[in-house]
Amino acid sequence: MADTQQADVVTRADTIDYPSLRMDQVLARSAVTHPDRVAIRVGERTTTYAELDAAVTRCAERIRQLTGGQRTVVAVGSLLDQDYVIAYYGAIRSGNVVLPVNPLLPPVALKYQMEKSGAGIAFLSEQMNERFSRIAAGVAKPPAVVVFGDGQLLAGADGSEPVAADGTDGAYDPDEPAAMHFTSGTTGMPKAVMLSHRNVVANAAQVADALLISDMSVCVVCFPTYHPMHMNAAVYGAATQVLFAEPDLATAVGLANKHEATHMFSLPAWLNMLASYTGPRDLTLRTVWFVGSGGAALAPAVARQLQDRLGVPVIQGYGLAETSPLTHLDSPDQPTPGSVGRPVADTECRIVDVESRVPAETGELGEIQLRGPQVMLGYLNHPDPADIDADGWFSTGDVGYIDEQGRLFLVDRIKDVFKHDNWMVSPTEIESVLAAHPAVEDCVVVDRPDDVHGAVAYAFVALRDGGQGTGQLDEVIRWTNDQLPYFKHIAQAEAVPSIPRTPNGKVPRRDLRGAVHAQFAGGSRTVILLNRFTLTASPEKFEEVFANSSVFMRTQPGFMGHTLVRSLSHPERYVNIAHWGDAADHIRSVQNPEFAEHITALAAVANSNPDLYSVVMDVSHVSH
Repeated sequence: MADTQQADVVTRADTIDYPSLRMDQVLARSAVTHPDRVAIRVGERTTTYAELDAAVTRCAERIRQLTGGQRTVVAVGSLLDQDYVIAYYGAIRSGNVVLPVNPLLPPVALKYQMEKSGAGIAFLSEQMNERFSRIAAGVAKPPAVVVFGDGQLLAGADGSEPVAADGTDGAYDPDEPAAMHFTSGTTGMPKAVMLSHRNVVANAAQVADALLISDMSVCVVCFPTYHPMHMNAAVYGAATQVLFAEPDLATAVGLANKHEATHMFSLPAWLNMLASYTGPRDLTLRTVWFVGSGGAALAPAVARQLQDRLGVPVIQGYGLAETSPLTHLDSPDQPTPGSVGRPVADTECRIVDVESRVPAETGELGEIQLRGPQVMLGYLNHPDPADIDADGWFSTGDVGYIDEQGRLFLVDRIKDVFKHDNWMVSPTEIESVLAAHPAVEDCVVVDRPDDVHGAVAYAFVALRDGGQGTGQLDEVIRWTNDQLPYFKHIAQAEAVPSIPRTPNGKVPRRDLRGAVHAQFAGGSRTVILLNRFTLTASPEKFEEVFANSSVFMRTQPGFMGHTLVRSLSHPERYVNIAHWGDAADHIRSVQNPEFAEHITALAAVANSNPDLYSVVMDVSHVSH
C-alpha cells in the first residue's frame, strides 16, 4: 500500500477520493443509501441510520434556537452513547464548531476547556453537569447547558426521510473550522486544536480505508468514552457500531461473536487485563478480522499474547489531535508488534535530524514530520504558532525511525532524548532493557551532563522486594549495559523505593531530569522554577489566582520562596521566580493533586512557559 522513497526517507501512501461534504452530510448520505441499517447498538437498543439522521436534524434546529443563529463552539461530553453522536453531528449541521469533551475531566479542567474554547453551548451528561455546576459561577461566560444521554436526544425519532440541514444546497467552505480538540497536555497546558471540515472528512475516509470499514462492517467499540475517529469512520462506511463501555473484555468477546462483528477496538489498559484473563470462557473471536488498540502504546509482548489467545491480529496506529487524528496503522495482514505501521492514504511521513532538520536515513532516529489533508488548521488563541513549515510539514515533537519496509516505530518525545557523543539516545529504549531484569520492579532513565560525552544515561531503579543493596543494583546495571551499545550505557544509577508517577500513570521525567541536572550543574541541589506568563485575562484576575496558588506553595516542604515580577515595557507579561531547596522537594510537590488544580486555574487566565534551572552562582551580598 505504500512505497518508500529512500532518497529523502519520505513514505507516501496511495490516493483515495474524498467527498465534497461536511461530516453531517456524510451521515445524511449513509442515511439515504442505508436507511434501515443499524447505525448504533447499545445493549438491546438499536438506532438506524434514518433515525440517527432525523435526530441530528432536530438537534441542529435546537442548537440554532439556542444560539439565535450566532456561530459558537458546542461542547459535547464524549459519552459512549448514541446521544453523543447526535449532538456531535447536530453541532456541525447547525453551522457551529463541535468540541468533544472527556466526561472524566475534573471540574477545574472542565472549566479550563470551557473558557479556553469560548463554548456557548454544552451538552453534558447528568454527572458532568453536576461537576460543572460547582464551578460554573467562576466561568466568565458560562455556556447554556443541555443535559443529555441515554437516548434523550433520540426520543421522537420516527425514521422519516432525512431533512436537509438548513435548506442549503450543501455548499460550504471546506477550510472553515468544524471541530476543536484539546491536546493531552503532556508537555504543557492543553492547547485547542482547530480542525477544518476538510480535515475531519478526509480523516474519516482515511480511517475507513485503513481499517477496511464498509457497509458490511460491525465494529465493537470497547471504550469508556467516545472517540470521534471510530465514530466518523463507521458513519463514513455506513457500518454498525456496537457500544460496550465496560472493562470486562471477556464479555465483549462474547458480544462480538453474538453480533458477528468484523472489528473490535479497545484501550491498552483493558487489553492488558484481557491478556492476563484466567477465567473459564472461550475467548476466541470467530468473525472479527483484527483487534485495534488505541490511546497509548501496547507492549509488543502483550500484542503477541493476545493474538495467540484471540486468534486474530492485534494492531495499533499513530496519530495526534493535530492530525485529526490518525496518520499510521499497522497492517492486519502482516502485523508487526512494536510498530504503528505505514501511513494512511495521502499521508506523507519523514524523519529529520533533531538539530540540523536534514532528512534522516532509513533506520535513523529523528523527529517525525507529517503532511497530509488531515493536518490541522492551527491552535486557537495560542502564543506559539503551529509547527507547520511553508511546505506543509508538521513537526510532531515525537522521535522515531522508519524501517526498510516503510513502517514507523515510535521511540520518545523529542524533549526526552539526548545525544551521547554524536549518537541520539532514547531513554525509553534503555528502560525497556533495564525493566526486563527480574530484580527490577520499576525504572526511569534520564540524561545527566557529562564533560566528555555531552550527556550520559542516569537511571532511577526500584528493585523488587524493597531491595536497596548497592551490589544488587550494580549487577542489574552491568547486565543491562552488556545488552546495549556503549553510547546507551547507564553511567550512574540510584536505587529508590518507588518511581513517582502522575495520577494517569505517567512519569514526571522532566522533573526527575531537573533533579539530576541540579546535582551536576554547579554542585548545588537547589533549583529555581522560572515561569513566564502571558495574560489572557485582566492583571487583577491573574494576580488574584496567582495569590491563591502562592498560599498553597508556601505550605510545601522545601519551598524557599518566590518573586513575581511584571514587565514594564510589556505589562501583559509576568515572570515568577520560585526557589526550592532540593529538586526532589519540587517533584513531590508537583505530584500533589492540589497542585494540578492550581496550575489549571492559572492556565485559565494566562499562557505559561515554565522551566527548571539549577543554581550555578549565587551572589547574595556585595561589599563596597
